[in-house]
Amino acid sequence: MITDLGSHCIDLLEMILGKSVTQVSCLLGNLVHHYAVEDIAVVLLKFEDDTLASVDCLFNTPDNASKNRLEIYGSLGSLLAEGTIGQGAEGTLKIISKKGFTHYDALQTRPNDCHEEFLCADFRPY
Repeated sequence: MITDLGSHCIDLLEMILGKSVTQVSCLLGNLVHHYAVEDIAVVLLKFEDDTLASVDCLFNTPDNASKNRLEIYGSLGSLLAEGTIGQGAEGTLKIISKKGFTHYDALQTRPNDCHEEFLCADFRPY
């Protein structure tokens, strides 16, 4: 399953981050189906710039329950994609970036107008 689904997520992360994976750790299981391969996997990734990521791959969740999400969080904001990995042409991308960013706020003071949101409909990364 990692080769079937997870590799696409890892490839997408490498494309977005512009960095290669240097270290991988993975937990696998057969919780629901009796396939010759796993039906669930959690992959932890380390990139060449020490960025960390996790990828969850599930073949044991009903299609309607799985929202097919990609979430990237960083010091300048976040990228939230939903429904962008698959065979269809649908999907959305939401970018939230901090206005007037000058430094990381350890106290995480969050006034209402501190972010700008962009919604990119019909986002297809491939």
